[in-house]
Amino acid sequence: MGLLPEDPGFLLPEGAHLVAGAELPEPPVPTLGHVTSSYRSAALGRTFALALVSGGQGRAGERLYAPVGGVLVPVTVTSHVLYDPEGARRDG
Repeated sequence: MGLLPEDPGFLLPEGAHLVAGAELPEPPVPTLGHVTSSYRSAALGRTFALALVSGGQGRAGERLYAPVGGVLVPVTVTSHVLYDPEGARRDG
C-alpha cells in the first residue's frame, strides 16, 4: 500500500511500524504493518512511502500512525499507484 504522511515534507524511516491509535502505545505494541520504502518525489511534490499493511486495500483512506522518535506521525493509507493511476502518461 502507499502511505502519505500528513506533513508532505516528512520522510518516514524505512522499517517504521504502523499502529492504529493516536496515543503512544505501551510495549508490546500491536502493529498493523511496516514501511518497506520511503521517498521524496519531485513528480508528486511531496514524500510518500510504500508499506505492508494488514488488511491492505480494505484500509485505503484510513489514518494510521507511525511511531518515530517518541512521536506519532499520522499517515493516510492509499493505493501503491500514486502517480498517473489511469496510465494516461504511459499509454500516451
